[in-house]
Amino acid sequence: ALISGGADTADAKLAIMEECGFKVTRNPSEMGRILKSLL
Repeated sequence: ALISGGADTADAKLAIMEECGFKVTRNPSEMGRILKSLL
């Protein structure tokens, strides 16, 4: 998602995605573990 400033912060967008049921992480090293848990 693009971040254009103001209320469009990365944290705000991640929070919205989490509320919608997306699996998100702020730590790229966790991506493999999360993907494996979804399979």
